[in-house]
Amino acid sequence: MSQNSLSSRNRCGVVFFRIFAGLAYDLLDLMIGNERRSAACRRSHKPALLGFNSAMNGFLYILAIGVAGAAGTLLRFGSYQLIDRFLGTVFPWGTLFVNVLGSFAFGAIWGVARARGTVPAGLTGFETVVLVGFLGGFTTYSTFAFQSLELLEADRPLAAFALIAGTTLTALLAVWGGLQLFKS
Repeated sequence: MSQNSLSSRNRCGVVFFRIFAGLAYDLLDLMIGNERRSAACRRSHKPALLGFNSAMNGFLYILAIGVAGAAGTLLRFGSYQLIDRFLGTVFPWGTLFVNVLGSFAFGAIWGVARARGTVPAGLTGFETVVLVGFLGGFTTYSTFAFQSLELLEADRPLAAFALIAGTTLTALLAVWGGLQLFKS
């Protein structure tokens, strides 16, 4: 390997490190809230990286939503594997579980936002990243619709009805439970 390509690889590593360090800094900003972090930024003269005042900041926000979506997708896949191992694959228990848990989490986060008085005015950046990104990747309504149709096509209308009714009713109850538990 030539010296020139090695230094190019090192420069590339530094750029990636700066991007990921900046993203981590922005995610910290989302988690602890803009007010406290903005005061810390003023003291350290370090600008807040995540906001809507420039195209790059918007890109990092979208990137945070994408990373959260990927994490939600991986957790959904892991949940399927675990649930299939214990309950089998005769019925799509993993889909039911993921949709109910995701609905509960959505209700809980919305309940916290409502108690804070930010809904419907707006959610914090962190709440948006979790609701749109993480839970968007975690819940599986497209899979739910496909598996329901698959059960109907396999001449299993009772199983299809159980999945449709079970997911819909328990997801509604889970959203309601999340709201009740976290609305203060």
